[in-house]
Amino acid sequence: MRIRCYSVDICDACVNLEPSECHTPGCIFFLCTMDEVSAFLNRAMIRPIINGKQIENLQEDAPVVGSGN
Repeated sequence: MRIRCYSVDICDACVNLEPSECHTPGCIFFLCTMDEVSAFLNRAMIRPIINGKQIENLQEDAPVVGSGN
């Protein structure tokens, strides 16, 4: 199976889940509700929830495997 890289444009408001609906032309979530945006971002591991805590920066906040955290 071949793996490909795809890129999408997501506005800052959607990453921060700020409005009730996206109104930024060009954003992949244009006219989506923040519930829909949140569900996608979590599934795509862009804004994952680990142990009930929303992880903002995976490199800083994610537990290191095997570290006992």
